[in-house]
Amino acid sequence: MIICRCKLPDEFSNSSYNLNKTELEKWYPYNNFNNKFSSCEIIINNQTVHCNEFIYDPKTYGYTAVIEWTLTCENAYLIAISNSIFMFGVMVGSIGFGELSDRWGRKKTFFLSLVTQVVFGIIAAFAPEIWTFSIARAVVGATTSGVFLVAYVIGLEMVGPSKRTIAGTVIIPESARWLISKNKIQEAKRLIQIAAKSNKVVITDETLDKLLVCKEEKVEKNEKKPSTLDIFKYPNLRKRTLIILFDWFANNITYYGLSWNTNNLAGNPYLNFVISGAVELPAYTFLILTLNRWGRKKIMCGCMIVAGIALLLTMVVPKGLELLNILIPCGSCYKDTVFRN
Repeated sequence: MIICRCKLPDEFSNSSYNLNKTELEKWYPYNNFNNKFSSCEIIINNQTVHCNEFIYDPKTYGYTAVIEWTLTCENAYLIAISNSIFMFGVMVGSIGFGELSDRWGRKKTFFLSLVTQVVFGIIAAFAPEIWTFSIARAVVGATTSGVFLVAYVIGLEMVGPSKRTIAGTVIIPESARWLISKNKIQEAKRLIQIAAKSNKVVITDETLDKLLVCKEEKVEKNEKKPSTLDIFKYPNLRKRTLIILFDWFANNITYYGLSWNTNNLAGNPYLNFVISGAVELPAYTFLILTLNRWGRKKIMCGCMIVAGIALLLTMVVPKGLELLNILIPCGSCYKDTVFRN
């Protein structure tokens, strides 16, 4: 959180943020609710008025977009709106790019998202005001789904079940499964032969033709193209889908809420941010070692319970105590495990 105070009538814009107690009591009303002097009001001629100019404390953050665009006091709500616009972009992108990858192809969608994200990321960096910044960030948020989720699907479709937990790709080909589903048999054959050669496996043309002919016949028989709404037609599939949707919704709220709340923790905000990212490393390691042994259901339920307990305990810890810096990363670590499960 940016620390600021109202600029005094005779002060320069580059004046020091620090004032002695006498000056503070003379010029600033005391807020009994927060137990500190007001940052948004000043006393002039025995009247409390809102101020339009501010002196900022550069000790922690230096010069930021919040300072440049004066996103403090009555304008502070614009920060929350900007973050909401970003998450709206993430939501739209997760729906749109998933459908686009099914229709247009995984690889094309991935690289389109990647280029778009780079372009609008640069636009956001040089944005002259908050609304241009927010719109550019919304596009970045939307393309995040095109980069992260599509790459994740490619990784799953290109690797066998026993190796999916630790699989990763450097040079990303198109998904052979997607090519077959779209009846692009020749492209699928070429890709499978490349994969076989890199793994030192010999697949004869006869064996490959038999396999792909079966797949081709299934595609031809299934004349009606399935849609997303088909998963809600069958009771058991509908129930599981709704449970997964709710679980994914709850996990996203907690994951992003914890990630964006580090500036409200006690201590150095940069260190807190590093810790919030570093807790993903033990989460990944834990999943690699246990996912194939224990299964997704046990890990998800167990980690959600532990994360919930850790986060509920933060409610009884007074704000500002360092204990919060332990409980929140602990909860975040287990939520990361569920998020990546």
